[in-house]
Amino acid sequence: DGAERVYTEALSLKVQAKDRRGQAYVKGNLASVAFEKGNIDRAATLCDELIAETDHPRLRDIQGEALSLRADIAMQRKQFAYAQTILERASTLLEGLNAPSLELKILRSQYELQKQNGKIDEALATLEKHKVLADSLAEAETLELMASLTLQRERKENAILEKKVELARARTESAAVRERWTQIGAFSLLFGALVVILLILKNQRREHRARLKIETQAQQLRELNREIQDKSIQLGNHSRVKDKILSLIDTDLRSPLASLGEMLAKQHEGRLQEEPIREL
Repeated sequence: DGAERVYTEALSLKVQAKDRRGQAYVKGNLASVAFEKGNIDRAATLCDELIAETDHPRLRDIQGEALSLRADIAMQRKQFAYAQTILERASTLLEGLNAPSLELKILRSQYELQKQNGKIDEALATLEKHKVLADSLAEAETLELMASLTLQRERKENAILEKKVELARARTESAAVRERWTQIGAFSLLFGALVVILLILKNQRREHRARLKIETQAQQLRELNREIQDKSIQLGNHSRVKDKILSLIDTDLRSPLASLGEMLAKQHEGRLQEEPIREL
């Protein structure tokens, strides 16, 4: 029931999409489901609809399946003449159509029909054809399976080879990245070392300039001290000369000044006459 419901919905979609081959394919599946469920009339109706379709290259295999199923329905209904007509049409349809599985079904239906009709020789001949075709198909399927397995093995080997190549490429890229990072690290270390050296040289230059400045200032201070000492010596000499001069002045002028003072005092008292003063 579930399969029939799904196929019915799929048929509706194929009708809306105007997909002729899709419609025929879904109808064929619906006919098979109806036949397996015992709904012979429904299966026969769907097969008749497919058989009535205008011949089309894309529908010949589906119509062949429908003809085979319709022949089985006719034999189940004991309609042997109609089944023979259907199988003849199916045989004609098979001409130029590479469908060994469908041909096996039709040969099997022909064998059953011939056996029902008592045509033993024809049934045996048909059964022999069926056996040869089945063996050929089995061999072809075996070869196809072997080819498929070989292709799968080649694909697997190619996939393994591609993985190895990708792994080798990844390793190469990883090595290149590591080498690049190593180079970057070495360059960074070198750059850092250069920066440190430059900073050291700059500090040494600054210290040298500071040392020179200090030495210059010390030299200037020494020169100033020397000048101060020279000035001190000069001041000391000047002071001694001044003291000596004052001493000489004091010694040489003390008596005359005392006499002059005494005379002035006498004149003030009126005891000194004017004539001696004029002489003085």
